[in-house]
Amino acid sequence: MHNFDIEKYINGEMKGDELESFESRLKLDPGLQSEVNHTKELIEGLRQLGLSEKIIHAQQRNRWLKWFRWIALPGLISLAIFYFYTMNGALDTGKIPTEVILAPGDNNKAFLLKDSLETNSKEPLRDSLLKEQDTLQNEPAIFAWEDPRAAKEMADYYYSTPEDFSYLRGSSTESPLDSAKMEFNAEAYANALLYLQKLTTGSFEKYYFQALCFFRLGKYAEAGDLFKLSLSKSTNNEKRMEIEWYSFLNALACGKPCNQEFTKLSQSIQKNSNHLYSKQVQLILNKKHVRRKYK
Repeated sequence: MHNFDIEKYINGEMKGDELESFESRLKLDPGLQSEVNHTKELIEGLRQLGLSEKIIHAQQRNRWLKWFRWIALPGLISLAIFYFYTMNGALDTGKIPTEVILAPGDNNKAFLLKDSLETNSKEPLRDSLLKEQDTLQNEPAIFAWEDPRAAKEMADYYYSTPEDFSYLRGSSTESPLDSAKMEFNAEAYANALLYLQKLTTGSFEKYYFQALCFFRLGKYAEAGDLFKLSLSKSTNNEKRMEIEWYSFLNALACGKPCNQEFTKLSQSIQKNSNHLYSKQVQLILNKKHVRRKYK
């Protein structure tokens, strides 16, 4: 028996007559039963390994870069404000005099300098940056997730590749699903979608994987519709919670256009005290309403 047929049976990819024929042979052939059990143990062992070393290192590197961006951005903003303030202060206090006046009664050897600001303005001008700060302090609270770039960065930070999509059977591409997984882990999401289109099954997995691809491509409306479709077809409670979590991240990255869906999902997840991702959602909600502060 070809190993691919055994793997196909274990992964539930056999349908119809093919499945009935295989199960009939399985009942009558002890050798085939032993081979199926052995292959199942190998596959389960591989699944426990999760991501390959390369993917793990890549995700660790991505997490480090995300932390670096979150830490470096405030520092760069502060440095820019300090530089701008310093330059404006230097220009205000170091004006070059525009008039040279001879000192009276000293044979024209001594000079007095007259600053042109004395004749051009009656009051010293306030620093433009201080005016801008006064205006911004009177504005209402600004929600960080409503900034498209900040919202996407927050969603990316909490995102990790689902285990179902990180698992591969070796390095072969014997089925469209395996090929889709390889393309997905190579971040070639458009190519992964092409392979997923070839799947004839109507299970939630096809729509779930398609939703993840659209999410990573930044097509949040398409991803949102497919997440809803996969939820309607999934009967496994843990898998439904996982789909809700990624649907929540999709709505977060989408920003203001998905505000209604974001609120609906966050409330639904928080109502379930046993939800696998309730803590992560609460952490994000605590960071969502952030008022910009100026000293």
